[in-house]
Amino acid sequence: MIKKILLSLVFLISISAFAADGFKYSLKEHQKFSRTMSFDINKLASVHMLFVKNKNTKKQDVIPFYIDEQKNITELGTLSFEEEPELISFHTNGNTLTLINFEDGNLSIDDIDLSTGKHLNRKQTKDVEKPAYVFKQKNKSIFFEVDKKGKDLTFTYIENATSSSTKKIETPKELEDKVKHIFRKNVDVINTREFVKNGSIAKAQAYFEDEKLLLVYDQKEDDEIETLQINPNAEDIFELKNYKATALEKLKKSNSYVKDDKLFVINSGKEDIEMNVFDIESGEKEKRLSLQQEMAFAQNDLEKREDFIKQSRRAKNKPTLTVNETEEGNLAVRMDYVNIQNYSYHNMWWFHHHMMMHQLHIQQHQQMQMMMGPNISSLDIDALYTKKKESTSISFVISKDLELLKEASLETKYREVDAEKYIEELSDDKEVRNESLAFLNDEYHYIYTDKKEDYIFIKIEGLDARP
Repeated sequence: MIKKILLSLVFLISISAFAADGFKYSLKEHQKFSRTMSFDINKLASVHMLFVKNKNTKKQDVIPFYIDEQKNITELGTLSFEEEPELISFHTNGNTLTLINFEDGNLSIDDIDLSTGKHLNRKQTKDVEKPAYVFKQKNKSIFFEVDKKGKDLTFTYIENATSSSTKKIETPKELEDKVKHIFRKNVDVINTREFVKNGSIAKAQAYFEDEKLLLVYDQKEDDEIETLQINPNAEDIFELKNYKATALEKLKKSNSYVKDDKLFVINSGKEDIEMNVFDIESGEKEKRLSLQQEMAFAQNDLEKREDFIKQSRRAKNKPTLTVNETEEGNLAVRMDYVNIQNYSYHNMWWFHHHMMMHQLHIQQHQQMQMMMGPNISSLDIDALYTKKKESTSISFVISKDLELLKEASLETKYREVDAEKYIEELSDDKEVRNESLAFLNDEYHYIYTDKKEDYIFIKIEGLDARP
């Protein structure tokens, strides 16, 4: 026992020392700093990308750094582009990391060996449009395209730079108008391989599971929701279903979420909120729960329940419902509402955080060139994020068989991280500039520059203990 304690102490000390000292990279004379980007790999490792302008070649270079599960940092092979690229997806297969970038009409697929750091292969496709819908899977990336008439659909499957395939299918005549109508506005791509706090409030949502594309469509916000399942490998490729959710008095708003082949629907009525659960394949309703009745234990204050119902119906708000797997293998249901004017769902947090940080970086440089204006240190990164507020959510646990579990733990498999808190802490550090972060299960990794943008640092810090 004493030996185990000593080993644990040594481990903790080594982590603390690493977090304090970190990793340092010196920019060369021909390299001009541009930006950084960070993302996690399956919540176990991370990649941190340094973007620089190469003064010698006049190209844009991307230098990736990899932190493995043992916290070793490896500089990976440099990637060069004519213009500054936009990372649109990534995935791994064994020790191979595949990065998919888009820049100025060119799509580049690069493979890097994570064990050696060597750049293995590159495939470039020129004069193409940026993929409209990208589904990032664990070991592949899938692009989905639909033409303006809703007639031709294209699936592109990318495993790596040397292995990809395309499948084109034609929409049946009777469904062309439906497909066209669904994609008339933006469709939110939902990523269920991470903790989802509020989810999408779009009229249409897209999920890709078990080689099938599932479109959930709620145009009218009434008691009916439609799903269109598209399975390119099935005999019956298209399957359209309609679900009648509720009979609540004066139904005003609804929303939905998909988990484990179940369609979860939240409906806001005059005096109550319901959650209905449907089996997607059969179309049958399997569960109905009322906030004022069965779910009352999750918020046993009647006044707060009634306020939740009232707020979710307000014109400026929309109810949300998400379902995350718990560490015990159950399902944690989270009901909330969001302001439709300032909320948007992002299925790739790492990308949108990067874009915000890059925008801030540009603003800082613009202000440095001005004779007057606010001091850079006065810029508050909080302005880039929704301001903190007291949680309005109601959460409870159900089993995979949809039975209420009143004593079960709400702790989820994918951890909910207060990203804003850690971003604020770094933004308050005057020695940290141009930072980007990757959140893992119990720690976060980040890359940043010094004030002069001459040196690059990478550090590892522990996340706060779960509440």
